[in-house]
Amino acid sequence: MPRHLPNLFGEAPQIEGFAILIGDEEGRPPSSAPSEVLLSTLCRNRAAKACSVLLGLCLVTIICVLLGLETMGQTVTTPLSLTLSHWRDVQDYAHNQSVDVHKRKWITLCSSEWPTFDVGWPWDGTFNPQTIFQVKEKTMDPGPQGHPDQVD
Repeated sequence: MPRHLPNLFGEAPQIEGFAILIGDEEGRPPSSAPSEVLLSTLCRNRAAKACSVLLGLCLVTIICVLLGLETMGQTVTTPLSLTLSHWRDVQDYAHNQSVDVHKRKWITLCSSEWPTFDVGWPWDGTFNPQTIFQVKEKTMDPGPQGHPDQVD
């Protein structure tokens, strides 16, 4: 009798007889619980194992992609957050202009003080040159409306 090697599905080709796919080896009827049927099939069948692993990997990949798409683009970038994330560059530029800047004071001026000047300065900062120039004029004003305390 020729020797039969197991194929992809885990069972050797049967010339006579049958293969038990569900239930147990003694021939008892299969369990009615779907999880037991699934587990008994997975334990005996290499193709089922491979398919379940691939299905699991696909589900994990889909979940990761969906979570990535949900959070992508959700961060708000403002001029203040940009200057804080590149603070070393801001300090270097200010030093080249003979100005000493401190991070804590920068946050206070940008988010609390300068919006009260009524020149259109938003609480999260701006890169608009006209607004920056108006804040500079208001800060450097030698009269009672000036804010020399904001210049180091």
